[in-house]
Amino acid sequence: MGLAKKMMMLAEEESARGYSLPEKGEKYLCSRHLTNSYLQKYIEKNGDHGTCSYCRNEGQVVDLADFVAYVGGRLSEYLQNLDSADLPLASGLFEADDEDIPGLRRIGPYMVSNGADYFESNDDALEYFDLVPDSDELYDDLLAYLHLEYMIRRDPNSPLISEELAYSWRQFCDLVKRKQRYTFFHSPIFDQSTIERSPNGLSDILSELGYLVHHVERVISKGTLIYRGRPTNKEGLVTCFKDLTSPPAMFAKVNRLSPAGISMFYGAFEPHTPIKEIRNYSDDPFIYLGKFETLRDLHVVDLCDLPKIDFWMPHGW
Repeated sequence: MGLAKKMMMLAEEESARGYSLPEKGEKYLCSRHLTNSYLQKYIEKNGDHGTCSYCRNEGQVVDLADFVAYVGGRLSEYLQNLDSADLPLASGLFEADDEDIPGLRRIGPYMVSNGADYFESNDDALEYFDLVPDSDELYDDLLAYLHLEYMIRRDPNSPLISEELAYSWRQFCDLVKRKQRYTFFHSPIFDQSTIERSPNGLSDILSELGYLVHHVERVISKGTLIYRGRPTNKEGLVTCFKDLTSPPAMFAKVNRLSPAGISMFYGAFEPHTPIKEIRNYSDDPFIYLGKFETLRDLHVVDLCDLPKIDFWMPHGW
């Protein structure tokens, strides 16, 4: 096989996968040139101490070849060339060139859903995937090694995993609110002997949440102080532990995370927090404050700082 043919085949292969690789050891980059926190973490975790080729600062740097391989590999898992996507032809659905079908659009001779990610230029793709650095030289290098023009999301007419999870969660909420609040596991969607995975490989929503919840699991250490308040209009009414801890089930009202009749403990790490919350709904003149101390480590789900969905999240989200 001649050199020219080998070069042509290599170019076709790189175009199909969406990236080519620079020479190892040619250039290095540091995390400060990118704004995406996950890409910054990748460089900090996988780099070595050295000098950045783009700002000349010393610090943690990664070989440009390794960075392009990582970024290009992730993108090639998500995108493919338009002509290789096995898309239906628009001529089979549209009778006239100016005809529109709600939810669908034309891309060249093909028909795809309106929400499908498609890029006609490298510039558009780099902006969409948060790959526009603050260095013109680095930007030109990324344009040279990433070949994302005329690329479209794989299986573009199917929902994204995040969309499917959101839909499954809404279904589950409707089930426990309106149909089977306490017996939802009797629903066929939780029957592990018959359940079929979705095209995205997802199981039932509770199994998926159980797999993902460790990302937001936190530990409240033994010995942590937690404060809980209770309003009253009679001075001296609250005199013992049971008056300040979780209410009996018969007195448990509807709250943010609990329905009526389910007793749950609501507390705060600062003493002023329960006082402010109580003042928002109660005019009672007295607020009794209880101070509780945890006797063991508590493993909890922390919903205070949920990460936003991001393409560059590590696999497993």
